[in-house]
Amino acid sequence: MLIPVNPIRNDIYKAYIMCLNPLLKLKPREIEVLDILSKTYFHLNEASKKGQVPQNEIYTRIHGGAGRKVMRDAVKMSEASFNNHISQLKKKKVIDNDGKLPKFITDLETQKEPLKIQYVIECQK
Repeated sequence: MLIPVNPIRNDIYKAYIMCLNPLLKLKPREIEVLDILSKTYFHLNEASKKGQVPQNEIYTRIHGGAGRKVMRDAVKMSEASFNNHISQLKKKKVIDNDGKLPKFITDLETQKEPLKIQYVIECQK
């Protein structure tokens, strides 16, 4: 069975994460935090390509106080809750201990072909 997912541009990261969630096993608020981290990363990465942000400062800006506040406000979370969800994402190894996003998310923007996720379910006899 093929189920096409055609999200609007702003929701592409969340749709992608939700498609992978059977493997990631994230809670709804963890999905929101990963979504806002992804959006912020790609926004800063685009600014880096234009020379507005040095490439080596992307994660510094994401995890700096001002960056976290903007993201917390966007997902309407307290500082403690947001930090707890970041810790849970690290514990589940969705982001590394330095807070860097995994390659399957950072490479999303460079996809030339439509992204296809396929699950194969086989019944054992």
